[in-house]
Amino acid sequence: MKPIRFRWVSLMLAFCLTVPVGLSQGQTSNTRTTFEGSLSRFGLNHDRAALRNACDRALIAEPNYALPVFYMGVLDEADENWSAAEADFRRFLALEKDSDLAAKAQGELAKLPGLIKEDSSASGKVSRQYRQHLAFAALLQEQGFAKEAFLETAEATKLAPGRWEAYATASTIFLSQKQFDQAEHFLLMAKVRVPASEAPKLQRLESLIEEGGGGGGATLTNK
Repeated sequence: MKPIRFRWVSLMLAFCLTVPVGLSQGQTSNTRTTFEGSLSRFGLNHDRAALRNACDRALIAEPNYALPVFYMGVLDEADENWSAAEADFRRFLALEKDSDLAAKAQGELAKLPGLIKEDSSASGKVSRQYRQHLAFAALLQEQGFAKEAFLETAEATKLAPGRWEAYATASTIFLSQKQFDQAEHFLLMAKVRVPASEAPKLQRLESLIEEGGGGGGATLTNK
């Protein structure tokens, strides 16, 4: 099983691919069957370019087919093209108003103004991307992909090396693997960066590492 890693698009598709894709009450066509096959392949290969091409082809053949419009919005979010994503989701809702995907599209539309505002400054964009990496680290850890989760924390530290949260998250990942020496190492890196007001948040992690004892290899393993 491959980990879900591709930012917005994979988070959305990891959930949405579990939703039945027949949005039109049993209506089927070759166009729709082909597109649904493309969605299934994306679940395996995560090829965003191929999925975008599949959306384009489906909409040329059937302009009012709502499903590829939704996924165009997801893909535009993945590219951080917020204005295009907003247009896609509004177009989708004009075609499909009462479905699980419609609720998701409305949810994404509600988020977009905040994303646009945050990205209006360089520091805001870095902060958003930092949080996004940590959110992916948490998701990957839950999926059992410790190595990939750690790589997400590393990407976060590249964006903001002076922040403490990514180091604490890395410590938690190593702790979950019973790699106590490494967990302690990243905890110390977090502690030298954490503001005094936030320091109590590390106390529980420190206690768990102390309870676990020393020792542990340097290699993370996936479930």
